[in-house]
Amino acid sequence: HARLRLVVRGGAVELAAAAELPEALGRRLRLAARLPLERAAAGSPDGLYHLAVEDLRLGHPLVRGALPGEVRLAGLAQASLWARMEGGRLARLAGRGELAGFELALGERPPLAAARAWGRFDWRRVADGWRLAVADFQRLAGAGGAVAPPAELAVEVRRGPDGAVARVRAAARTLRAEDAAAVAAAVLPAEARERLARAAPRGLLRRLALVATAGPQGWRLALALEGQDLAVAPDGRRPGFDGLDLRLEASERAARVALAARDVTVRLPRVFRWPLAARRLDGELHARLDGDRWRLELPRLRVENADLAGEVAGVVTGGLPARRANVHVDLAARFRGHDAGRTPRYLPVAVIPPPVVEWLDRAVRGGRAPEGAMILRGPMARFPFRKAGGRFLVRFALEDAVLAYARGWPRLEGAAGEVAFSQARLDATVGRGRVLGAAVSDLRLAIAELGRNAVLELEGRAAGSVGDGIAFLRATGLAGAGYTRWLRHVEGEGALDLTLSLRLPLGHAARARRDYRGAVRVREAVLRDLERGVALTRVHGRVAFSPAGLASERLEGRLLGRPVRLRLRPAGGATRLEARARLPVAVLGRLARRPLPGFVSGGAAWRLEALLPRGGAPAELALRSDLRGVAVALPAPLGKAAGEAVPSWLALTLRGETVESVRFRYGARLAGRVRDPEGRPAGELRLGGEVPARAPAEPGLLLAGETAFLDLDGWRALLGTRAPPARGPSGARAPAAALRRLLVEARRVRFLGREWPSVELAATREPDTGAWSVVVRSPQVEGTVRLPGRAGGPVRARLARLRLEPQPEEEKKEEARRGQAQALSPQGVPALDVRVGDLRYGARALGRWRVVTEPLPEGLAIRRLEAEADVFALRGRGTWLERGGRQTTRFEGTIESDDVGAALARLGYARGLEARHLRADVDGQWTGPPWRPALERLDGRLHLVIRKGRLLEVDPGAGRLFGLLSLTALPRRLSLDFSDLFGRGLAFDVVEGDFLLEDGDAYTNNLILEGPTARIEIAGRIGLARRDYDQRVRVTPHLSGGLPLAGALLGGPAVGAAILLFQKAVRDPLAGVARYEYRLRGSWDEPVVERVREGDEEEAPAMPGEG
Repeated sequence: HARLRLVVRGGAVELAAAAELPEALGRRLRLAARLPLERAAAGSPDGLYHLAVEDLRLGHPLVRGALPGEVRLAGLAQASLWARMEGGRLARLAGRGELAGFELALGERPPLAAARAWGRFDWRRVADGWRLAVADFQRLAGAGGAVAPPAELAVEVRRGPDGAVARVRAAARTLRAEDAAAVAAAVLPAEARERLARAAPRGLLRRLALVATAGPQGWRLALALEGQDLAVAPDGRRPGFDGLDLRLEASERAARVALAARDVTVRLPRVFRWPLAARRLDGELHARLDGDRWRLELPRLRVENADLAGEVAGVVTGGLPARRANVHVDLAARFRGHDAGRTPRYLPVAVIPPPVVEWLDRAVRGGRAPEGAMILRGPMARFPFRKAGGRFLVRFALEDAVLAYARGWPRLEGAAGEVAFSQARLDATVGRGRVLGAAVSDLRLAIAELGRNAVLELEGRAAGSVGDGIAFLRATGLAGAGYTRWLRHVEGEGALDLTLSLRLPLGHAARARRDYRGAVRVREAVLRDLERGVALTRVHGRVAFSPAGLASERLEGRLLGRPVRLRLRPAGGATRLEARARLPVAVLGRLARRPLPGFVSGGAAWRLEALLPRGGAPAELALRSDLRGVAVALPAPLGKAAGEAVPSWLALTLRGETVESVRFRYGARLAGRVRDPEGRPAGELRLGGEVPARAPAEPGLLLAGETAFLDLDGWRALLGTRAPPARGPSGARAPAAALRRLLVEARRVRFLGREWPSVELAATREPDTGAWSVVVRSPQVEGTVRLPGRAGGPVRARLARLRLEPQPEEEKKEEARRGQAQALSPQGVPALDVRVGDLRYGARALGRWRVVTEPLPEGLAIRRLEAEADVFALRGRGTWLERGGRQTTRFEGTIESDDVGAALARLGYARGLEARHLRADVDGQWTGPPWRPALERLDGRLHLVIRKGRLLEVDPGAGRLFGLLSLTALPRRLSLDFSDLFGRGLAFDVVEGDFLLEDGDAYTNNLILEGPTARIEIAGRIGLARRDYDQRVRVTPHLSGGLPLAGALLGGPAVGAAILLFQKAVRDPLAGVARYEYRLRGSWDEPVVERVREGDEEEAPAMPGEG
C-alpha cells in the first residue's frame, strides 16, 4: 500500500509519500521534500528532504543495491533523517536513529557489529572539507553487556588547493575504548586488526583531541588524551595492564605520559609469572624519537602495593626496530616495606635460570625487607653482565625472615641480615637467626653463578641446646639412616655448638651429590632414649659429620653411672661406631628393646662395633665380650659361672628395626648363623663353636655338632613341660619352635636322672604337623621317639633295647642330699606310649615292657603298665602326682611268676624260695617316683599267694619270710628259728596271706604256710623302716607214723632224723596235734627268737586300727 501527495504551493513543490513496505523489506517508509519550483522545473535536486523508516531490513537486496559494492549491511534500522541539497550536492545530513543486530562490513574486513546502537549525528559540508558531529552515541556490543555513557565525537577534514587532505581534527568525549577499537577494526589493514584484536583494549577515553597537519616532511601530529580504567591485554613482549588512568600529550617525535592511577595491574607474562598489582602508580614517562633512535625517560615513578613501596627513575634507550639487542638501560630504584615471603611474585623469570627461580621460590618463605635498592645499567643484550659491560645490583635488608635454604633441611627462622644480587651472583649474610631453636650467627649464603648449573654454598655457626642439635640431625638425616631411626626417640639437655658448611647443587647439577661439612660440640650433655628408658649423662666431646659419615675420636659419657667411651669413624659412605663400657646384661636388654631371659645375670665389659650406612642399606652391629662377670644359668653345655671367661661375640644385620640375620659364637660351646630370626628363621646352630659358613636356604633351624656333656633333664625343665610356646615375649618365634632338625653327638647325656654315655640324636621336625621324629643310638638305648606336634597326642617311643645301670651309691647320697626339689616332676611329663623290646637292669634281663600315661593337673595317670619276661609278668596301673613339691606314686596291679626262684634271681634277690607259681596283688603308694618303690615309704595292701614250693636255708636268723616279697630294698628273708624241727628247707603246698603297709611297717594277721609236714601261722609287725621284728609265729606239725613220708617231704635223712627227735620230745605225739609258738623280736641282722610257754598270755602286735 502506498500514498503519494504532490502539491505546488508558494513557488515550491512539496512532496509527501507514505508506503507500507513488504515484510521482507521492513514495515513503513515516509518521505517528504520541498523543492524550489524553478529549480525543480530545471531538474535540479536542490531542496530539503526528510526520510523516516521503521524496521528497515538493511540486508534486503533493494538496500544493498543502493550502496557501493564493497559495503555490506545487516540488521534492523529505525531512522529519521534530514538532508539539504545545494548546487546538486549534499550540503548537510543530520538525523537520529537506532540499530538492532547491526553489522557493517567493508570488503573482507571483519564487520562492525552491535547488538544495539543509537544516537544523533550532524554532517555538514564546509568550504574546503566537511565536519561530522556525533552526540548521545551509545552502543551495546552483545546481549547482557553494559551500556556505556553517551559519547560525543567531532571530526573535521580540510583539503588543500590540490584537493588532498591537508588537515584533520578529531575530538571525543566519554568514548569507550572498545567502541573506538571496533570502528578502527572495520577500516584498518589485516596486520593492524590482528594486533588490535590481541590487545583487546577496554576502558573509557574521557577526552581525546587529535590534530594532524600535512607538511613537506610528512604529517605533524598533536595528540591529547585522557583515559580512565584503561586495559590492554599483553602481547608477546608488550605488557598488558588493567585499571590504568593516564594523560597523554604527544607529537610525531615526542610524548609525555602522566600516570595517576589506583589499583592498577600490569601483566608481563614473559617476565613475571604473576600480574603485578599496584594500589598506587604515580609519575611521568617522557619519550622522544630522533631519527631511528628512541629514548624513554622516567623522571620519577612511584609504586605502592600491599607488599612494598618504591620509586624508579632512569633512562631506557634503543633503536628501531625495538629489539633487546639494541636496548640500553640505566635505571635505579629504591623500595621499602617489602614482604619477603612474596618475593617469588617479583622474580623476573625471563632473565633468571629456572633452577635458581625454583630455589628462590622454595627458599624465601617470609620476613620483611625494610629497605632495598636496585641498579640496572648496561646493554640488555649482555644482561646479567657476567663478564663486564654493565651493572646489575639488587640489595635489600632482611628482618625476621624465614629461609628454606635446602630441601629436607630445617628452615632458618627469624633471620636478620642482607641479601645482594650482583651481576650473576647471589650473596646473603645473616647476623642472627634460629634453626630449630638454636641461635645462628655469622651465616653466609652464596650462589656464585646464577646459571643452569647453579650451586648453593652455605657456611654458618649456631649455638643452642642438645635438644636443638638432635632436632637438626633428625630433620636433615645427616647422621645416617641408622642414627636417624634411633634419634626419633631421643631427647637431650645441655649446651651445643654447631658449625656447618653446605654445598648444594641446583638445576642440572642437582644430580650431583650434595656436599656438606660440619661439627657438633657438646659439654656436660644428657641424652635420653625414651623408648629404652636409659640415659647417657655427662656427655662431652666433638662429632664431625659429612657425606662420608660421622667422626669423633673421643666421645665420653656415663650410662647408669658407668663410664662409656665412643668412637665414630667414616667408612665408605657409612659411619662406624665403637663403644666400650662395663654394663649389666639387663641394660643391654633395655638398649636392644628385647629383654634378656632370666637365666642370664650379672655384668661384663662390652665392646660394640656398628656400621651405620646412609639410605636404605642395612646396618651391621657386633657385640664382643669375654663374659667374665656374667652368669648363664643354662644346663650343660651352655651354662657358665660368673667368674668364668668365655670369649664370645654376636653380629646382627638390621634393616630399620628388623633383624635380617644373626651370627654368633659362644666360646667353644655354640655358634650359629641365622637369617630372618624374627620372622621365618633359617639357619644352623653348631655345638663346638665353629660358625657355619652359610645359613641353609630352607626355613627352620638345624642344631648340629658334638659336645662332651648334654643335660637333657635340665633343658626339659627350662624349656617347659608339655607344650613349649611357639612365640617368645616379643612375638618372635621361640628358638625351640623354629628348630627343624637335630644332629647331635654327646659323650655323656643326663636324662631321667641318669647319665647315658655316647649318645647320638638325629631328629627331624615335620613341617605340616610340627611333630618330631627322633632316632636315638647309644650303647644303652636304641630306638625311635615321636614327639607330638600341633595335633597333640602322646610321646611314642619304640625302643629296641634299653639298658639301665644301677645307680652308684654316691649318686644316691647326692640325690638324697638335694631332695625332691631336683627330681623330675610328673607335671613336666607329657602323655607317653613307650614300648621296650629288651629291658635290662645291669646284667638282669627284664623282658618286654610297655608304659602308657596320660597327664593330670597334678601329674600323670599310668593307664597301662605291662612287663613280660620269661620268668615273670606284671600288669597294673597307677598315678604319679606332685603336691606342694612332694611326689607320690600309687600302683595297683598284679605280679605273677611260674618260676619264682628264677624270678627272684632275675630281680636281684637270693634264691631263698623255689616255687611253681607266685601271684601278688598290690594296691599301694609310696613317696617318690615310680622307679624307686622303697618299702620303708610304702603304704597300702598286699595279697600274696605262692604255690608248690620250698623255703631254702631256713636256719636260725635266716628265715625272714617277708623278704620274699621285697622288690627293692627289703632284707633278703624273714628269719624264724625251727632248727629243732627243720633242717635245710621246708616244702609247702601254699603260702598265702595279706599285709597292711603303713608308716614304714608291714602288718599281717593271716600269713599261713601250709605244707605236708606243718602249718605255720605268722601274725605281727615287720619294721620296714626300722628294720626290726615284732611277731608271733605258731607252728603246727602234721605228725603220724609216716616218717618216710616226712623224710621225703623234708628232703632227706637229716631232716627225717630231726623230726624223729622232735617226736620223742612230745608227750603223746600220736594222740593229738601239738602246737608251738615263738616270739620274734629284734633287728633283722640279730633277731631274738623266744619260745612262748603254755599259759603265756602275751599277744602279737595288733593290726593298725584293731587294738
